Amino acid sequence: MARVQLPDLRYKDNDAREHFFEQLLPQLRAIPGVTHAAIASDTPGLGASRQQIELEHHPVDNRAQRPWISFLAVSPGYLDTIHLPLLRGRAFEAIDGSEGHETAIVTRDAANRLWPGQDPIGKRFRLFDDQNKATAWITVAAISADLAQEIQENDPRPLLFVPYRMEGWDNMAVVVESSADPLAAMRRVIQNIDPELPLNQPSRLNESMEQMIWFLRVFGKIFATFALIAMLMASVGLYAVMAHAASSRTQEIGVRIALGATMRNILLLVMRRGLWQIAAGLALGLAAAWPVAHLLSSHLFGPAQSDSTVLLCVGCTLAFVGVFACWLPARQATAFDPVQAIRYE
Repeated sequence: MARVQLPDLRYKDNDAREHFFEQLLPQLRAIPGVTHAAIASDTPGLGASRQQIELEHHPVDNRAQRPWISFLAVSPGYLDTIHLPLLRGRAFEAIDGSEGHETAIVTRDAANRLWPGQDPIGKRFRLFDDQNKATAWITVAAISADLAQEIQENDPRPLLFVPYRMEGWDNMAVVVESSADPLAAMRRVIQNIDPELPLNQPSRLNESMEQMIWFLRVFGKIFATFALIAMLMASVGLYAVMAHAASSRTQEIGVRIALGATMRNILLLVMRRGLWQIAAGLALGLAAAWPVAHLLSSHLFGPAQSDSTVLLCVGCTLAFVGVFACWLPARQATAFDPVQAIRYE
């Protein structure tokens, strides 16, 4: 994908911009190896434009109370290019976006949030720009699958697609799917249409996504390292405390052995008390960790999918360390001579 910025001096109105892209798309699709080509205001995962929305039959007089939505201005074939399936309805056609044919495709999430419990196909709405100027009424033509367009938003707004003709933007992203590297051919196509026009910011989608979330990977590794160190310190501290508690009962264990207690009796005695302490500590710790984990995840984008798995692993690790810390001193104490165990300090 890459971006094309049309200069205002040569492309002064929407008709000129539309004419350029109408020339561009067929030539891109004719490049050997290209299976799909389209244009969009933003590429997948890298943000979207936002405007206020008003649903038909639900007027909102107060501008501040109108809900906001995110939208992409796209060409026909864009959803096929990014492999986003249509669940119901029809794809954009060449006439969509022209006067009297204002249409939109909404994601499943947007349909559920804007028209809960209703069939959104055929519903109408209009958008408002920064100057509070309303568009013509736009008709929903289809429902698509959901798309994580704003990956850095914890609570992204409803997402919908409109034909690029409705916006007439001069800065659009060119998205091409190809079996071979099409960049050189894309540059030639651009130069054939306008020799003075460069192709900006070329990249692969996965590379752009990596650049968007690089800081998450870095900080994720840092905090994972801190977490492992913290768990190691907790394990060492837990072992020391439990082992000391078990070792302090060596004299008691010697007396019990002298009175006829078996090794099984001694192990059960020591382990029973240790397990109660471990269970109580884990219960309190997990009860406090669960809401804290949700509090932290609320400050990041995206849902926390692995909180329960992480807490389960940590709990099992600490439980194992605690059980071992109880068992080893008790096992060693049972091997002592009862007289020596009684004299043990």
